[in-house]
Amino acid sequence: MVKNIQTYFVICQLFRVSFLLNFQSTLSRYGEGPHQVEITLEYPQHTPGQDISKWPRTTKPFIVELAPLSIMPHTVTFFLSQVYHKLWNGVRLHRNLQHIYQFAPAPHINESGLITPSVESQRFQDRKLDKVIFQEYHSDYPHEAWTLGFSGRPGGTEFYINKLNNSVIHGPGGQPDDVHADVDPCFGKVVDGRDVFDEIDKIPDDSLSRGVVVILSIRPLFQERNPVDEKMKKKMETLGIGRDGMLQWFSK
Repeated sequence: MVKNIQTYFVICQLFRVSFLLNFQSTLSRYGEGPHQVEITLEYPQHTPGQDISKWPRTTKPFIVELAPLSIMPHTVTFFLSQVYHKLWNGVRLHRNLQHIYQFAPAPHINESGLITPSVESQRFQDRKLDKVIFQEYHSDYPHEAWTLGFSGRPGGTEFYINKLNNSVIHGPGGQPDDVHADVDPCFGKVVDGRDVFDEIDKIPDDSLSRGVVVILSIRPLFQERNPVDEKMKKKMETLGIGRDGMLQWFSK
């Protein structure tokens, strides 16, 4: 019992330190915000009377404003790090469901029929940016319409855009069959360019599985400041802030 309490206390302290370092490192690198990014999609433009294979490909951006650092420091920092390393470039619109648009790396199926990491998935793993450290969430930033959330337990390589208010199913306790009982991190909102999704909705669902809609690029719409200095990096490594570092800390 005592050991469990001590472990819980240590975990709480690590989360607190993670919060402070994520907050400080992001402030140092990206400023106070608000932080906006431009996501450019490439997709076939609907052409009446023609087969989709003949639709001309076009590009169009939309703008996402990320959640305030004061309430979602880890997830926002995590996403901005992925953007910095261009990890989302080439990732496809995986599914267009009634309640979400979901973006995810295409699975790779080898000759034996086994699913293995694709080139896009491997990029996330190589950068150690494939999984958030914990499922961060704040009640002041729920899964309302047009917000972005990470899917997965833990999430990291798939995000979705809520088409409607999904606060119940993606919020606390929304997945009763999930043994982890965690909530999906909600970390941004589409604030401009939503009309691109009117065009996406005209694309047949069976074509999405072939990866016809892809993220061409994601770029910050703010001036990046000085990168995280070496002193901050050493602090993060020493305290185990980072997925591998935290795992090493717990294995000691």
